[in-house]
Amino acid sequence: MKTTNFTIDKIHLRAQDEAKMRHFYETILRFIPRQLNANTVEYAVSPFAEAVLQLTFDLEAETEGRSAGLYHYAILMQERKTLAAVLQQLIDNNYPLIGGGDHLVSEAIYLEDPEGNGIELYYDRPATEWQWQNGEVLMDTLPVDIDELLTHAYPWEGFPDSTHIGHLHFYGSNISDGDQLFINILGMDMTAEMGAHAHFYSNNHYHHHFALNTWKGSGIPLHNPAAKGLIAWQISVNADYFALIAENLIKNNRTHENDGNTIKTRDAVGSELIIKNTSA
Repeated sequence: MKTTNFTIDKIHLRAQDEAKMRHFYETILRFIPRQLNANTVEYAVSPFAEAVLQLTFDLEAETEGRSAGLYHYAILMQERKTLAAVLQQLIDNNYPLIGGGDHLVSEAIYLEDPEGNGIELYYDRPATEWQWQNGEVLMDTLPVDIDELLTHAYPWEGFPDSTHIGHLHFYGSNISDGDQLFINILGMDMTAEMGAHAHFYSNNHYHHHFALNTWKGSGIPLHNPAAKGLIAWQISVNADYFALIAENLIKNNRTHENDGNTIKTRDAVGSELIIKNTSA
């Protein structure tokens, strides 16, 4: 497993209904808004944290049909009681949930924002409890004991400063597109696979930082960033990792821009990937 200095900073979504989206993120989840301009707002999980989400509102944005794109972005909490508290907040506000999953390495609740962008809220079990075999981590989807989880809830006042994006999961056109980006370009390890339909990737012996599935079907069109949904996502890496990615992009003949501080390229689903050099 590779050890790198690596973080998932934020995602950028195109949205249409400003009132509904702002109510959800500001009133229910209680993200902290920072207005960038008349059409764009970014959100931090707490007043002292960096932004994890940017929304650009566009009344003309179209809704795509079956296409590649974001399956969900995952908000990682450090304590189980925080997951319980935000779950109770969603229930108290009658906000619809998709479900939950005990994944052995973690426990998660799933929902969508008002425009259908998937969200996973989760916390990790201690890494010492994760089971690895031949470089892959054992994961599953078992029921969550919601009643027991909610016994740990407390009145919701927003996310702690330590909350951040733990992973991103994409709908893809082909599994090979995911392998090309995450293994050949970003130099990550594949940590789990569900046959030929979903691959999971990570650095630093984490269960997964990214996943890509073909559950919508192989060969679906790439996402149009001018439509609703994922415009871009950003990661930050140290100088050595930045140089490795730059080398891999050239080696794999992948179109990109690199000014030494920032690399911009297309991801595996049609959106923009922005890579920041933290040492620049």
